[in-house]
Amino acid sequence: MNNTIHVTIEDMHCGNCENKIRNALIALPFVASASVSSQAGSAEVHTSGDINEGSIRDAITGAEGGVCSNMWHSVSLESPRF
Repeated sequence: MNNTIHVTIEDMHCGNCENKIRNALIALPFVASASVSSQAGSAEVHTSGDINEGSIRDAITGAEGGVCSNMWHSVSLESPRF
């Protein structure tokens, strides 16, 4: 099943954080694509197959260098828009 997950990420301030989070998300086997915006303080994660919200959280909070260790705020699932 395909889903779009909107993730609000607090205290993300730069493109470096965007890249680290995006790379961590797209490394997950169920993530088809991800876009991350420090300006909006959010990420859109497009998934295929079964998802694991805990893995998404771990990918964000464990992004290389620990830049995002306290940024997790909330996740809500919504159906893809056609």
